[in-house]
Amino acid sequence: IVDLMNNLKKHNEHMLVADATCGAGPFAIPLAKNYVQVLANDLNPAAVDAIQYNGQKNKCLQFLSVHGPSCARHFLREQIDSKYTHVIFNLPATGLDLLDAFRGLKFSSNLPPLVFCYCFAPKDNKEGTLIPELQFRLQRALGLSSSDDTPHSATTHPLPPDSHRQATQFATDGFLAIRWIRNVSPNKDMFCLTFRVPSACATLEPILLEERPSPPAKRPRKSNNEEEAK
Repeated sequence: IVDLMNNLKKHNEHMLVADATCGAGPFAIPLAKNYVQVLANDLNPAAVDAIQYNGQKNKCLQFLSVHGPSCARHFLREQIDSKYTHVIFNLPATGLDLLDAFRGLKFSSNLPPLVFCYCFAPKDNKEGTLIPELQFRLQRALGLSSSDDTPHSATTHPLPPDSHRQATQFATDGFLAIRWIRNVSPNKDMFCLTFRVPSACATLEPILLEERPSPPAKRPRKSNNEEEAK
């Protein structure tokens, strides 16, 4: 994802990444070190302290704005006026559930943000069942029906190699890339879903945040960048 972000930066004059579940900064710190502006947030106060420390040690606070501790949903709503162009959800256990934050959000830019959402899914023992399952979970979280412009199956291919990545690949509604990341247990894999926020989300009723408990906070861990800084 960091390589992809850096490649996209070459094609964009303005790029602002909202890392909604930043942890100790495994994505935010490398991006900031490569001069990408990052808004970083986490629900866990220890994670907020950790990424602030890592940003200072890696001398990249100029490009890193640390927020929180706050729920990812609150964070994305509060920062909408900042016109973030990319959003990261690195909380695989419940990241897809947080996508309901986009319901009712109206982005001032003509192009809604590009989202990278990590998630877990059972190993696909039956050929052809995994993609529809992930699509259904994404559609349900966004609150869209099959008739809306939910990211669709025609483009559920792995992300292309670095040499072929272009910012224009994600320029339209309906693009969904599902990329296998790694195996995490005998019966579970990790994936990254990449999609442009569908414009239909802006027409939906926003969720009532006070009635939606946040997922449990993840335990922060030291990033490689923190080790390198010592």
